[in-house]
Amino acid sequence: MKKYTRKLQFVAGSTYSISLPKEWVKDFNLKPQQLLNLVEMETGLLISPENVSLSSNEISFSLDEMNSGINQILISSYYYGFEKINFYSKSEISPEAKRDIRNIISELPGAEIIYEDKKKLSIQIMFENLNVDIFQLLYRVYLLVESSIENIVSLFDWEEIDLNEKEVDRLYHLATKIITYSIKNRGVLISSKIENPLFLPSLFLISKRLENIEDNLSEIAKLVKTNQIVLNESKKILPELKNELERAILYLIGKRNKHFIKMENSMKERIKEDMNKIKNDLVKQNVRDILRYIVNIQEDVITLGFYEKLKN
Repeated sequence: MKKYTRKLQFVAGSTYSISLPKEWVKDFNLKPQQLLNLVEMETGLLISPENVSLSSNEISFSLDEMNSGINQILISSYYYGFEKINFYSKSEISPEAKRDIRNIISELPGAEIIYEDKKKLSIQIMFENLNVDIFQLLYRVYLLVESSIENIVSLFDWEEIDLNEKEVDRLYHLATKIITYSIKNRGVLISSKIENPLFLPSLFLISKRLENIEDNLSEIAKLVKTNQIVLNESKKILPELKNELERAILYLIGKRNKHFIKMENSMKERIKEDMNKIKNDLVKQNVRDILRYIVNIQEDVITLGFYEKLKN
């Protein structure tokens, strides 16, 4: 899901306005003077083209005036908490559009196609899977990341790394769904063991950064597989980074009663020195990104620990 930041402008002393990203205008085939829907949701403000119809729990999209962006639309609707998502066409939904929809719902837990004909496709979102301990879910994601690191360093089972990436993507979407829906549903907040709404931003950032780390590991594996790159320094660095990530995640899932200490600067600088010895620039950049994400996760964990103490 792509996100953009825009400033709210005060025009002519009486009207507020924002600019739309050019990419959105192109994807949704928007035209000057076209009407847009502005709908107040419990989770925020939803802006949609005029050809999008919605109710409190159902949203429908016309594919006839849409150039691309099906994935973004579907994921955004999923996160916003719509129970039913419809796509339709006046003529016929293209095979390419149907394929894109099927590919993305395979990564969205609880999403199932419940109706399909040539002109319409309906997706139902089941909410039973939201009763999941978010901390255990993030630990499952860590275990997949750990598996990918071990495979890169020693076994190099490409198929398992590829499966890990797909599973991490699926769990990331589930975590984001839980976090988003917790904003407006206290039952999900409690059943998912989040309890304190102040945890939500940090939990979202941790889940996203874990997904980013898995993406970086997958990219390193692809470079090794396609270019026959020999990993030397990386095999030394990745286990160290894994240990630092493990410390943070173990604290996250149950050891928040003690003070967490993030990676020491001396260790960080030593790892950076070892990184500079990596010959392949793309591998080096991916390892550098992993270090950055892990440091960020450790900072997020410290923030959660602070909020935990406030609660007590």
